[in-house]
Order: sequence, then structure tokens, then C-alpha cells
Amino acid sequence: MPTHLTIHPPDLTVDITVDPPTPFPFQDVITPSDKRGLDTLFAVQGPIQDSRPEALTPRGTRPRQIECGTYIVFAVSKGAILRAFPDAADQVEPHSFRRYVGLVTGSHVHVAEGVEELTVNYVSSVMPGVPEVDNHCMPISPARSMTDEEEAYPLKVEGNSPFPWANCVQWTTLGCRLVVVECHRSSSIFKLEGSDLGRLQMRRGTQYSDVMSKLESVGASESAPEQQIKALMVPERAMPAEVWLDIEENVSDDAWEHAFSFSAESDWVKELIIQHSGEADRLIAAT
Repeated sequence: MPTHLTIHPPDLTVDITVDPPTPFPFQDVITPSDKRGLDTLFAVQGPIQDSRPEALTPRGTRPRQIECGTYIVFAVSKGAILRAFPDAADQVEPHSFRRYVGLVTGSHVHVAEGVEELTVNYVSSVMPGVPEVDNHCMPISPARSMTDEEEAYPLKVEGNSPFPWANCVQWTTLGCRLVVVECHRSSSIFKLEGSDLGRLQMRRGTQYSDVMSKLESVGASESAPEQQIKALMVPERAMPAEVWLDIEENVSDDAWEHAFSFSAESDWVKELIIQHSGEADRLIAAT
């Protein structure tokens, strides 16, 4: 378990230094036991649970998709972890996972399983603070422009209601991948205007290509900053998550300056899976 990650019941407290040369504590390589445990976590979580009375989306039907450009609040799903690893209840129950704000930049529905996978880029009150990607962000209106570049002008949401918080920034290349386990729907949602979503996606694609080229060029000789960047970019594997569409009422007060903490929380879940790999084998055999 990374020494950089400290757990204090009943809250999950993560202290992370994102300035070099301290590397970010993230397990980049998924071991066979880790992967098996993650597969178990996904297998037993079941189809998407909706917060409305009908509760479950049957397998083989298409869940209501969360569209790209939608802002959401999300958190690691404690329920999914407990269902997959009930013997870890003493470790999991005392902890509270932060609720973060992010922008859905990718959405894919797996109809056969009745689940939805999201790519989400973090929203924060601060710039990333990691070398090479510190400028990989755009302001969200109401906010001042961070640059004279037209493509970096503040992003605007649809409708007459502005984004609920002033001077926030949308990170473009750093984020996470989620499997939606439970979705709390709302008629009050915030979505980017279509033209601004396109502008963001273009900037995101350009900056992503730039940083990937740099990471490929340094190869095995990665420095601490490169390791941080690689750890904090959208991973290949998704984390089971609870999602809220009403972002005004559900975000954690301290999430704005701690967007990086979701990666550390995900890392803690992976460590939990490794610790309970024997149980993972038993659950797989039972399914």
C-alpha cells in the first residue's frame, strides 16, 4: 500500500503532493490478481441501479445514457465494493469517499450487461499543478480568460443558468473512467453548449496527443513528473461509481482542491482487491 496514502476512519484522508520531485502514489501496472479482482467487482455489481422506484435496469436493455457534455458529481461506489468483497466490510464501512465534479467527455453503453461506462475529466478550483500539463485546462464561465487564445475562452453551459460556481477550471487531459453503478437523476442538469463542447474536445485531443508523444519519447526513463502525468490521465480500467446529475446539491465541500484524490481512492480500492484476492477467486467460482 502506498505510504503516501493515509486512511483515518471515518473519513478517507489523502495527502498528495503534486509538485515534483515527489511521485504520485499510483499502481500503474495491474497484476493478474488485481485484474481478477476488478473483474469480480464488475461482475457482481449488477446492472445500473437508478435512484427512482423502479431501481434496476434489466440486463439486455439499454440504460438511460448520460450524454457527453453533462456535468456530474461522482464518487467511488461503496456499495459495489461491499457487494464484491463482503469480508472487507470492516475496512470499507468506516470510510467516506469524496464526491467530485467532472465533465462527461465519453459515454458508452454495454447493452448486454445493462451498464454504462463514462470517461470523465475533472473540474477543480485550481489548475492541475503538474509540470507539462499545468495548462491543460479551460476556465468555466463565470470566470476570467486564462489566456488570449480564443480556443481557451471560458466554457459556457446551456440555458440561462450559469455554472453554479465561479472561477472553476475544466481539466482537459486528466480524469478517470467510471462504470455507473447507481445514478441519481434530476431535472436540474448542467451541460456545455454544443459549440463549447466541440471546442473543448478539440483542445483536449490536441493536448492529449502532445502529452502522449512526450511520454512515449521518455519511455522507461520516466522522471517523477512523467510518472505523475501517466498516473493521473484517464486509465484503461473503470472504477464502479455512484453518480448524481444534480451537481449543486451533492458535491463535497473539499473536492474542489482535491480532484487528484479520486486517483488515490481508486488506488486504495485496488489494494483492497489485492488483499482479498482469495475471496475474489471464491466469488468468481460461485458465479
